[in-house]
Amino acid sequence: MTKKRVFRQNDHIILPKSTLKRFVNPETQKIKYLDLNNPENIEIKEKSPRSFHTQLNYYIPEYDDKIKIYETMTGKYYKMITDAYNQNTDINIYPQQLKTDIIDIVNIQFQRTVIADDEYLYKLLEHFKEQYRQESLFFLRQGIYPKEFQERKQKFEQASKNINTFRYYAQRIIGQNNSKIFEAYKNFVPHILIIPNQIGSTFILSPQHFVPIGETVRIIISPRIALALYPVSLTKNNELIKYLTQEEVDFLVPRTIESAISMTNSFRQIIGEENYLNSIKTKLERYKSILPNLVDGIILIKDNSITINDGQIFLELAVSMKLFKPNCHKIVIEMNAISSQFLQTKEFINCIQMFERWEFVLIFINNNTSYLPNINIKVAKTKEEAIAMLK
Repeated sequence: MTKKRVFRQNDHIILPKSTLKRFVNPETQKIKYLDLNNPENIEIKEKSPRSFHTQLNYYIPEYDDKIKIYETMTGKYYKMITDAYNQNTDINIYPQQLKTDIIDIVNIQFQRTVIADDEYLYKLLEHFKEQYRQESLFFLRQGIYPKEFQERKQKFEQASKNINTFRYYAQRIIGQNNSKIFEAYKNFVPHILIIPNQIGSTFILSPQHFVPIGETVRIIISPRIALALYPVSLTKNNELIKYLTQEEVDFLVPRTIESAISMTNSFRQIIGEENYLNSIKTKLERYKSILPNLVDGIILIKDNSITINDGQIFLELAVSMKLFKPNCHKIVIEMNAISSQFLQTKEFINCIQMFERWEFVLIFINNNTSYLPNINIKVAKTKEEAIAMLK
């Protein structure tokens, strides 16, 4: 018998209400979030988890049922891990099952992101249009159009007349597991990440629920618990549980911000505990203050404005530029802003390669070549020469 539905409550568009409730301030019963929608005025705001990015009947019933399966799964892992940690007992979880479940959760959250974010949805629409164009050409060459294809194509054309009707159509089409996601993580190792209670830093929650950027993927299920997949190269002694240090937690922040600003404006928010969000806001505003334009959209990083002595600062700088200066891709850095010790490390080389992958063009101002690393970088002796090289 088919279940009859005449009314449904507001659907949470991407982030599950159950996850949001774990970030609630017990005094106000609201969540705090850092709003990055307007980079000129980033603010900490609050809202009830019940109404955070919700819309009535946003999902079709069949897709809503699928979402709830994975929300329930996440809740079971949270309870299992929390109980074991609080009682100081072993966590009875099979690694292979955990890995399968993490991939499945990432898959469903990726689907929800595509459905919710108009920019991603338009890309999916264009993908389907091209797919139907190729199929039409194939059948044209065969001299026959199968009835099933004509009916399927007609439904697509009706649904694609506007983005909202296509949004419902897409839920039926992309509701299957994405083989590309499985392929991307099939050789990864599952982990449970725990931040001990005595550490001040906590996890922050991205708009997508998961952070797929960098060498790992993380699903944040509470301020102190996350599920993750790591490459084998980053795994030690087949460890399942990783207790993070404050330094390791802080290192995760830039990637979460990067994940947030990859969304369209209305979703560019990160959720977390107020004290930690305040420290992130302060740091971002500090970086904003050292990112003035030089000329023609070129950013100048002066040696008296910052000391870059590790990869964390370089990463924070790059993400801040993507947030505050999204249209600037030309950067001039005074070499004296970078410590001589850091210059000679492999980590520095990795940072340069990261900037290049993000399509930044880097020029270094330096008139003392003895400190230059042994890599191919562009160097100028003066600010004027650097500007000329970028034109």
